[in-house]
Amino acid sequence: TMWIGFGVIALWNIFKEKLNLNTNVAAIGALLLVLTAPLIMGFQNWDDHDRGSHQGSRDYAINFLESCEENAIIFTHGDNDTYPLWYAQEVEGIRTDIRVINVSLLGVDWYVNQLRYKMNDAAHLKLTFTPNMIKGNIRDYVPYVNNPSIDKNKYYNAKDIMKFISKDDPKIKAQTRYPYYVPTRKMSFPVSAEAVKTMNMTDAPDSLIVSDMRVDLRKASLQKNDLMTIDIIANNINDRPIYFAISVAPSAYLGFQKYFQQEGLTYRIVPVENVSGQPTQS
Repeated sequence: TMWIGFGVIALWNIFKEKLNLNTNVAAIGALLLVLTAPLIMGFQNWDDHDRGSHQGSRDYAINFLESCEENAIIFTHGDNDTYPLWYAQEVEGIRTDIRVINVSLLGVDWYVNQLRYKMNDAAHLKLTFTPNMIKGNIRDYVPYVNNPSIDKNKYYNAKDIMKFISKDDPKIKAQTRYPYYVPTRKMSFPVSAEAVKTMNMTDAPDSLIVSDMRVDLRKASLQKNDLMTIDIIANNINDRPIYFAISVAPSAYLGFQKYFQQEGLTYRIVPVENVSGQPTQS
């Protein structure tokens, strides 16, 4: 299109001088000629580029939703694998019982605060952090700090770690120069036997089912979206099925991939550790 436009303008300048046209007439004429290029392209290529009948993204979104159990939570990553799911729910009313959570938006306070309320048929989420604790840039960056009183070989309940990070204690800043920090990279996520049975989490034999999932954080710090992901899983794993869409970047798994069980287009978090560290098929 650019070269057609340049060619039209060059030809018009030649004819303008030969026809001795004034500047205004020349400008209008040049504009009309330039506009012919996109018009011609539109008429000639409309049938090749019309996406009106394409429903790939819609069908893909429905497959994500239908891969989940009732009342589930599914983490997605970015616009392309989130907005189609929201469309399917809001416009077509498909699987409105599922709470779709965009990991990319978990770093924004107003989005996290929306999770505190029921959405369509999906219940609100349980969270440790109050609105004031994540307001603006508060807890955007939570570093890991070595705490001498912490046993480096012990896994600590993630709920307790979240409560520790939620504290606004001046003593913490005085000791570490940070107002809050992650005191350990080893976190435990207890799963009750009743929850495993009630939610039909896995078909694995009882000997393989663990009572708590243990995650080793590899990051030197947690961004707010990481923090909220951990908090959501810790507070809701015994109440609702939790999934990651298969399109989510591995950097957002936070070590949970060794407890992934693939179901359709999702990875469900289940209390069965994969020795390979990779998702298993359901």
